[in-house]
Amino acid sequence: MTARVTAPVAGVYLLISLAVFAVVRKHVAEPYMDEIFHCPQAVRYCQHRFNDWDPMITTLPGLYLLSVLLLQPFAWITGIELGEMCSDVSALRAVNLLLGAATVPLLFACLKAVHFGHLRGNPLSAADRAALWTNAVTVAAFPLLFFFNFVYYTDAPGTFFVLLTLVLSLGGGGGDRRHLGGAAAGAVAVLMRQTN
Repeated sequence: MTARVTAPVAGVYLLISLAVFAVVRKHVAEPYMDEIFHCPQAVRYCQHRFNDWDPMITTLPGLYLLSVLLLQPFAWITGIELGEMCSDVSALRAVNLLLGAATVPLLFACLKAVHFGHLRGNPLSAADRAALWTNAVTVAAFPLLFFFNFVYYTDAPGTFFVLLTLVLSLGGGGGDRRHLGGAAAGAVAVLMRQTN
């Protein structure tokens, strides 16, 4: 496998993810399974009603806070009220789609550290780089992980922040700075899902 395969492998993953997202959007237009709890809670957070909590929800509020942070710029750009934007289940699911796609480069970095013992320094051969990207996409496409990129659950953001914790701890900056970044990402991971 050559370096020319690297971008297409990641691109194909993204295109397949977008196609699956479109199919889910068409056929599962209403909140599905636990989304019946998560979506209304996200709407409340998007309306800045942070003290209004559904007692049926057993996770910490990281998913809802992250949704506000990620969707607010789109609300400003489009002129749509944030609470109205969050009322669309597809907008909330798009948060997970974005984070699911962002796990691929994090998986690449983790695999690089595991197989080559570093995140920086010695450049990889084209074949090694292509193999790592292919393996990262293969892991990201694992059905138990891939499915949750298309629904509004805590799995995709939780996985993203756990991987970010690992990547920052392994190679972000020098000395204690890398551990501080890793600790901060780890704290956010726990806010997404307390079992992280």
